[in-house]
Amino acid sequence: MKFETLDRGQSERRGRYRIRTREYIYEVTGPKSQPIISAHWHPLARNSRFAEFIRLMIEELGVTPRSNDWDKRLTQTHKVFTKYKTW
Repeated sequence: MKFETLDRGQSERRGRYRIRTREYIYEVTGPKSQPIISAHWHPLARNSRFAEFIRLMIEELGVTPRSNDWDKRLTQTHKVFTKYKTW
């Protein structure tokens, strides 16, 4: 994952800095390190569906989530992401 930290120059502490994702490459591998599925994103992409990718891994690929409230957490995260995303 590549990201940059932006100093927005605001005087209050909260909200002064913003993290901007520049690129990511994620890969899920099997027991012998063979690729099963991967996700790539860069700034030229017009949408990002990372929360949906995690949901796909749980619902379709049988990945065991670490918490019982994973669905709620993904939904909340996606709402915040949608509200504040900028490219």
